[in-house]
Amino acid sequence: MRLAISETNLKSSFEHARKLLQAKDINEVMQLQSEFLRSQYGVATGQFKKMTGMTASAAKGDSNEKPDLI
Repeated sequence: MRLAISETNLKSSFEHARKLLQAKDINEVMQLQSEFLRSQYGVATGQFKKMTGMTASAAKGDSNEKPDLI
């Protein structure tokens, strides 16, 4: 799971960098950065909830999903 999260985050970061390189002015850069940060906050919150939910399930012993050791 951590590998999938890392892959998602890297893809998002590279896409954001591509958009920044294509920006026409500082206002567009600031808008793109603001949108990216808002989006990443939401994504990070969801990833955190998913990871803590899996940890809690594993601690209870009722998880059928094996933890990702990578």
